[in-house]
Amino acid sequence: MNIVPVFNTIKDIYEVPIGMESYMVRFWIKNILGNILLLLPLGIFLPMCFKRLRSFKSTVITCALVSLSIEVVQYISMYFGNFRSCDIDDIILNTLGGMIGFIIYKVINKKVDLRIEF
Repeated sequence: MNIVPVFNTIKDIYEVPIGMESYMVRFWIKNILGNILLLLPLGIFLPMCFKRLRSFKSTVITCALVSLSIEVVQYISMYFGNFRSCDIDDIILNTLGGMIGFIIYKVINKKVDLRIEF
């Protein structure tokens, strides 16, 4: 479990075995992009579907809570033999994805009304 932001990434950079540099760079890129892309759609669809979540703040808080929930489930599942890790970087990157999604929603919504009421 990592609760210090970017600690594991910096530690991993200094501990890369010789000859594994290109593999680790691909791994980090996939990890970063995957975590950002995971909640990007949520950042688009929350304000589109729910009137109460049309502010940047409420969308970001919701995305952060969803990401935190995912990490808590991963932490608990470690005790049942699942080899997932719990990492603060994932929460930060997932929330960033939600922020980017919200910005995409705002840009597109200026041109086309995307709102769907539930």
